[in-house]
Amino acid sequence: MSRFIEQLGFDYKRLFARNLKYPFFVMLMPIMFYVLFTKLFTFGDATDMASFHKTYLTSMIVFSVMLGGIMSLSTLMQNDRSVGFVRALSMTPTGTRNYYCSLMTLMTLLNMASVIALSLVSMVVNTTNLTVLNVLGMMGLLIIGSIPVLALSILYSRISSPQLLSIVSNLTVFPLAIISGLWWPLQMFPAWMQRIGTASPMWAMNELMGDWIQGRPLESDAMVNLAVWVAATVAAFAIVALKARYAGRMQRNHDR
Repeated sequence: MSRFIEQLGFDYKRLFARNLKYPFFVMLMPIMFYVLFTKLFTFGDATDMASFHKTYLTSMIVFSVMLGGIMSLSTLMQNDRSVGFVRALSMTPTGTRNYYCSLMTLMTLLNMASVIALSLVSMVVNTTNLTVLNVLGMMGLLIIGSIPVLALSILYSRISSPQLLSIVSNLTVFPLAIISGLWWPLQMFPAWMQRIGTASPMWAMNELMGDWIQGRPLESDAMVNLAVWVAATVAAFAIVALKARYAGRMQRNHDR
């Protein structure tokens, strides 16, 4: 446990304390988009606008998760891999377990901070009616829903070229945000695009958080979607971990 705490402190310093632009980028860009869009578009009566403010709030929270995981965290891990840091850790007794657990913990805390920051902005700028239970519920759903995003960031970190990683990340985040209904309602798109959008975990996360803060029953399709993505991600990681453990055991037996 002490080694994990040490790793957590080390990663905190290089992620946040010595790189303040990182958390500001992850939170500030969605905040700017939220304020811009909610002030730019006005329609319907006060009830319609209140619903729109909550809908766009959850959209920008999910967008923040995508920015932090796919674009920022993957870049950090790719750099760690390219300089040999990950390889060096893999040769230690604890391996890379503490490294990945530390980064996932810090990203989860950053995502929770994004929920709080965006909720406060929404309450101040648009007088959105949110309760503590609303915010805590969004945090819980976000922790579960961000698992596939964090897994994708680990996968992308294996791209050897930083330039290629940047291109792939940008081609993932923005099109996926659009097709998942984070910018505009899915109903505006053709039927085939809607089918793709409703298959993404970002759509499911956004729908569930929206249902939660607007007092609606959680949509069953979104719950199934997210459960499948999380289960598939956990299963994939379990298989990879077992294969790595088996390979390590075979290597140790060979060395003997």
